[in-house]
Amino acid sequence: MRMSVQIMLTNIGFNEKEIAVYLTLLKKGYANAGALAKATGISRPTVYNVVQALVAKGVIVENLAGKSAKFAALPPDNLRNLLKVDQALLVKKEQVITEAIQFLSNIQLEDTHPVPHIRYIEEKRLKDYLHEATLRWDKSGQETDKTWWGFQDHTLVEQYERYIHWFWKNVAQDTEVKLLTNHSAVERRMNIYHKYAKRHIKLWNQAGHFNATTWVVGEYVIMVITSKKPMYLVEIHDATYAESQRNLFRGIWEELK
Repeated sequence: MRMSVQIMLTNIGFNEKEIAVYLTLLKKGYANAGALAKATGISRPTVYNVVQALVAKGVIVENLAGKSAKFAALPPDNLRNLLKVDQALLVKKEQVITEAIQFLSNIQLEDTHPVPHIRYIEEKRLKDYLHEATLRWDKSGQETDKTWWGFQDHTLVEQYERYIHWFWKNVAQDTEVKLLTNHSAVERRMNIYHKYAKRHIKLWNQAGHFNATTWVVGEYVIMVITSKKPMYLVEIHDATYAESQRNLFRGIWEELK
């Protein structure tokens, strides 16, 4: 028996709402968010999230010309773009695993020193994992200097600004953030309109040499790649390595005016 198109799309990574919007666009040719919401029964705010996910998959495009953005389905052959994303993700996983093996192989095990724990989180789980892990990281930070040190790539703020606002509503009251960053319009806007007293940001002229947000908090070092697709997160749980990276970023921070 031939499987339905819904099952086919589910098997290649589409969720129910993505299937509804994608099939609607294939039938209509193009539509704005309001028309898609009416045709699919999905709320308009959710439609915006769905179409952005489909744009990221490379199966629809967004046309910003006119009074409201319109979306159009690309030819079905563009479903092959999903293979490219999966292949790129596998290559990136292989790179991270290779680096992890090298890192772990150079560690001299001691009875009092646990084996470092490394996690790789792919893009489709990244948002949920940030919310799941943040309080665990912050709890660890409370046991050291209560500070998140590191470097922030401005694309993280562009992709996850809502997460930043959620962060400040949920972490411990005495948590501080001290991050180096590059010049960006989004960070200037954050400082003007959403000033958090314990969120300290310094511009760093050498920021161009970094392409990953890096947080050092407690016994954790977390790296988040948001500047290119596919996005991903690497978490290293190792007290010794975290202390080394914390001293590095603290030293740079203190040297900057």
